[in-house]
Amino acid sequence: MNDGVTGREELRVRIIGVGGVGGRLAAGIGRLGLPNVDVAAVDTDHASLSRLGLNWTVPIGYEGSDGRGTGKRAEKGVEAADAGGPEIENLVAGGQVAVLLASFGGGTGAGAAPVIAGRLHKAGAVAMIVGIEPFPFEGEARRDAARKAAEFAIEVADCVVLVPTCLPSEDGAEMTFNTTVSAINEHVTNAVSTLAGVIVQPGSFDMDLGDVGRVLAKSGYAALGYGCEHGPGAVAEAVRSACSSSLLDAQRLTGAGSVLLHLSVAERTTMDEIEQATELFSRLSASLWRGDFVLGVTTRPQNGEEQTAAALVICSGFSQDDLPANKQASERSTEELPARDPDAFYYDGKNIDIPTFLRRSRCSRVPRPA
Repeated sequence: MNDGVTGREELRVRIIGVGGVGGRLAAGIGRLGLPNVDVAAVDTDHASLSRLGLNWTVPIGYEGSDGRGTGKRAEKGVEAADAGGPEIENLVAGGQVAVLLASFGGGTGAGAAPVIAGRLHKAGAVAMIVGIEPFPFEGEARRDAARKAAEFAIEVADCVVLVPTCLPSEDGAEMTFNTTVSAINEHVTNAVSTLAGVIVQPGSFDMDLGDVGRVLAKSGYAALGYGCEHGPGAVAEAVRSACSSSLLDAQRLTGAGSVLLHLSVAERTTMDEIEQATELFSRLSASLWRGDFVLGVTTRPQNGEEQTAAALVICSGFSQDDLPANKQASERSTEELPARDPDAFYYDGKNIDIPTFLRRSRCSRVPRPA
């Protein structure tokens, strides 16, 4: 990580979509127009790259590919990134924090993303890879490819977030394919764009690049959670939503070495609301992590009467023992989350709601690297 960063105005975050899935996610974040955030996409499928609408695109390829993709062969993604030349070098230069978005079940994302992340890390940036797991129905070959991609990525990047594709619905009803894909996109977009904003935008009780570096730099496996709530008790409820986000589960949280919590709240938020939210977070998560805790709070003007709050949770530093291969969340002792009381405001510290990431799940998951 660069030591020469002296002010917030100099900080830049680079978000790089790699492959078809990663490129579409990056394009969605690019449309948000975040300040001091550079958004780029890299792909071996040059036609798909041209349709993203991004100003910064990097077409890559290997001998004989002719811009038509890798055919889901990760080794060709590695080859294409290695052959990227000056355009890849330009992509690497200049960012203090880089988040790479990719599908770990594909070819370009699984192969090229770790190569680019490794170069970013060597150049002094904190490099995070957010890898989307294959759907269970894609078969064992894709699951095995995703496992190998994760093993490759963890060797070269600072941290790797594995995003599940088996998401429980909030009301227990069966989710459609389109709804599931949209939910994954929304979770990743919200979490990554919020992380970028935390780094580059000042807050009332903010965290700097060093704080983020403490949680992310060479931290191994990581997990992200994001929650946004409105109305009475919005701050505590946003924390609850972040902890019960589909991007987090008990398996990912257990044994985390470091935890970052960032709250984005209205200017009129009281000290009591902040204290209740952080106490709730401690009670929900204290038994699941063992090390460093970083807290940041950003205040912003409130539009209208209804209070809105958002929470970002990053847990990192998992060891291999914390992510045992083939161990599913359903093996853990769980219980149901009681229904939310819309009129609730004060947290009494007595009855701790169990978040949805501790619920029993029947979904198949990609086996974690052993």
